[in-house]
Amino acid sequence: MKRRLFVFAIAALSVCVMASCGKKDSSKEKAEKANTETVESEPEETDEEDVAPKTEEGVIAMLQEAYADANLVSQPEDDMEPNIDLFGEYCSKSFNEKLNRIREIDADKEWGAKYYLLKDELGQFIYWEGSTVTLKDIDVDIDGDTATATYLLSNGEDEMMTDVELVYEDGQWHINNWLQIGMMALDVQENMDEYIQENQ
Repeated sequence: MKRRLFVFAIAALSVCVMASCGKKDSSKEKAEKANTETVESEPEETDEEDVAPKTEEGVIAMLQEAYADANLVSQPEDDMEPNIDLFGEYCSKSFNEKLNRIREIDADKEWGAKYYLLKDELGQFIYWEGSTVTLKDIDVDIDGDTATATYLLSNGEDEMMTDVELVYEDGQWHINNWLQIGMMALDVQENMDEYIQENQ
């Protein structure tokens, strides 16, 4: 009888130990699963500069792309001017809104009476028409969502200092104003404002 009780006690103890081990393993598995789920649920870190290139390099890349397109317009390979809207593609919303207002004002005017900027869109980018230009010595100063860029524009023989203001819109830099072209001090946005006011 005592022997049976002893065997029963051993058996019961074994069951308890096994059950306990099972619970430990189960708890351990749950903990590991929870840790895995926590790691998997954490969002991956993203480089903001890849999403929004608010850097000097971003400004330079935009300007180089803009002038590459201007070169295509200036020097079309097949003698057909490419259908590239330089202002629409590379200038700010503010710039284009004013430009569209000026186009409305000038719709019924004779060519000579129209706003001078519209006579030669390419001329704002390339001042030696028919030339291929390169940008040199680009200096960029960024302040939040605005920037200024100064650079030499070269056609291989002559160089011209250019100074522009830029604004960061819709994840890209855009030219907002021309401040200097060669020896001419400009403020194109101010000039546009004055023209619109005079022709209201």
